[in-house]
Amino acid sequence: HTLSSVLSSSASLAILNQGQQLHAHVVKMDMEYDLSIQNTLVSMYSKCGSLGDACRVFKSISDPNVVSFNSMLTGYSQNGYGNEALLLFRKMEEKCVSPNEITFLGVLSACTHVGLVEEVWHHFRSMKCSYNIEPGPDHYACMVDLLGRAGLLNDAFKLIYSMPVEPHCGV
Repeated sequence: HTLSSVLSSSASLAILNQGQQLHAHVVKMDMEYDLSIQNTLVSMYSKCGSLGDACRVFKSISDPNVVSFNSMLTGYSQNGYGNEALLLFRKMEEKCVSPNEITFLGVLSACTHVGLVEEVWHHFRSMKCSYNIEPGPDHYACMVDLLGRAGLLNDAFKLIYSMPVEPHCGV
């Protein structure tokens, strides 16, 4: 747990060198196959922009859980690899790993980066219909961002005024 916390701190500060040193320490301690540590490594490498390393760690996970998928999916999305994030989401569904609110933030963000208006609506609606997940303010912010970028300002305003939650400054 300590190593996972320190790795998480490295990720939050985006200190790749320190994270790599901690990863080497994890290997020396023969803890490289601990799921919690693997998930934290994926997150750390993703946040530091080292997607190749994040991918290698993700692929080494024998039975990835929702945290594993979210870490890699968010990494793809935040680093501009929207199509890869959406492919990973499909793999997640194929493996019957149930998505959560964080998953959909990554998916909606990926659609925004790639400009997929129809697909973002599909995923936004499927949150509630297919997964019983109520969209929150951050999900709406992703939707408004995409609609605005796509020049669909009327649709963005309609969505804002129809929100069942109070919009925050991101919206």
